[in-house]
Amino acid sequence: MGITKVEDFFKNVRQPILITDNDATITFANPELSRLFGYENNELIGQNVETLIEYEKRQYHKQLVQNFMENKQYLSMGTRTVSGLKKDGEIIKIRINLNPWEFRGEESVVVFISDYSEAISKKNGLLELIHEVEVDSRLDYFLEHELKGPLTSLIALAKTSKNLKSHSEFREFKHLLDDIEQLLIEKNKIVCSRKDKIRKKFYDNLLVIDDSESIHKLFQSLAVKLGLESKIHFADDGDTGIELLKKYSGSKNLIMLDLNMPRVNGFEFLQHAPLQENDNVTIYSSSVHAKDISRAFEFPNVNNYIVKPLKTIEIKNNIFSQIKI
Repeated sequence: MGITKVEDFFKNVRQPILITDNDATITFANPELSRLFGYENNELIGQNVETLIEYEKRQYHKQLVQNFMENKQYLSMGTRTVSGLKKDGEIIKIRINLNPWEFRGEESVVVFISDYSEAISKKNGLLELIHEVEVDSRLDYFLEHELKGPLTSLIALAKTSKNLKSHSEFREFKHLLDDIEQLLIEKNKIVCSRKDKIRKKFYDNLLVIDDSESIHKLFQSLAVKLGLESKIHFADDGDTGIELLKKYSGSKNLIMLDLNMPRVNGFEFLQHAPLQENDNVTIYSSSVHAKDISRAFEFPNVNNYIVKPLKTIEIKNNIFSQIKI
């Protein structure tokens, strides 16, 4: 492939790439690299690569580059993060791979860069969320059935796909998967409960507020089998759920609440429903978004967050077992 074709390829690829000479002067920067660091196209040409490194880290980075130049060996920093410096002064976390290359007839270094800031932010957000709540020992079902399968498949793909494995973006994806997998293994559970509400209580009624007909049928079937059909009541959105709650006001109610419903959703129900101290709300939702989980626990009556689906035996043992016979 000729030089022109290589340059055209680098310009159009969606990964930030730059090339430096042996003095670490930038001789090429593709549009993605310029966009990442906030520069105009070609503005970085002629500048030292240290321009893109955080001030406090420049001496350390300069030594790494020197070692690379002297040894003329492949040096990879793909397993560590480097603090990059954008034109506006913002610090971003990046991953770098350096590779010796001949560019325009001169010894050069091609640098492949990946933005790692967003991945770190998401990982830290997940850690903070999990540390904010107490993990209920009975709720490891979600990890076991909802995440384990797809996560294992993705990691297996990353480990076995030889062609993709050499692509730096895919390696970045694989690394993030490993982080998430390890985090979930350490925590072992993802569905949450409040620390101060773990002790089981007994309730007069079970109110199921969910627009899913199959959920209604499942809970109704279990109620009949357990002789609790007079204790269970249904609503198919937040609006009718509010009316249902008013009807059983003064009782101790265990409320199974879906978030995603037509007309009045779960969060709107929590905002407007006349919930009393004895009303215990368990969110039973398909959403695994951290913002939904965190927002749910802002409401004092919400004591549990369970991700659909839940096994029949678990509904029986963990929900119906709290209803007075």
